[in-house]
Amino acid sequence: MNREDINNLDYENIDQVALLCSYLCTLSYQTDKEQHKWLSDRFEMNYFKSSEYETLQYYVAFDEARKKAYFVIRGTDIKRIKDEWMDLIISLRMWPKKVNNTKAHNGYVRAGNHMLSIMRSDLEEANTKGYDIILTGHSLGGVIAKYIGCMSYFNSTVISFGAPCLAKSDFYNNCNNTSVYKYRMDGDLIPMFPSLFYEDVFGEELLLKRGHVVIDTEDRKGFIAPLLFLAKIKMFYKLFTAVKTHNMKYYTLNLLKKYKKDKK
Repeated sequence: MNREDINNLDYENIDQVALLCSYLCTLSYQTDKEQHKWLSDRFEMNYFKSSEYETLQYYVAFDEARKKAYFVIRGTDIKRIKDEWMDLIISLRMWPKKVNNTKAHNGYVRAGNHMLSIMRSDLEEANTKGYDIILTGHSLGGVIAKYIGCMSYFNSTVISFGAPCLAKSDFYNNCNNTSVYKYRMDGDLIPMFPSLFYEDVFGEELLLKRGHVVIDTEDRKGFIAPLLFLAKIKMFYKLFTAVKTHNMKYYTLNLLKKYKKDKK
């Protein structure tokens, strides 16, 4: 996407906003310098910040022209083995933790609370300035975005890509200020994890398939394949070719394909 494409996006169309967020999520895996350069080259965003809790990172960019604040939380960086295993530990802490009078994923709640504590000042600033708050993330970053959206109590929109299950559905009973759009690439099994514990039915469930976006009606299932992916057991990895669709680039390419179809 170039600057003209970005300026011509329909910001009332959630799929086009998701396309922008997919680029921002891809950017979250780059260095601070690369992030800043990419933003300044393509966006009229005047604010940039990065922070970190263990392996989790986020940056926030304020779009002055459209009064929007994008909070982008990085997922697991598979290029760094140490980070990959630390994030795996977070994901495997799946035993229930009581929150909002129900049960949620222990590891995601703990990581989410830490991220919320370091993001709160930026969230408050965006809210005070009257910006629309958009929380977005891929994989682990997406599930943390969902958690922060519900627990921060600011009006916000959450757009996640390939995010795993966070909690039992009644966790969201108090999330009245948050709109959630969950994108799953056709064949991506990570959003089914850990479905044996948390059904996580809340918000718009959207399936990306060959450049189309449809309602995701597939039952949540699967447990072993996501674990194999997270553990990076390479001897099995190639056998589970469908799991490759969890890569952020597939989300971006399919949303871009849809955008180009819609422009014709």
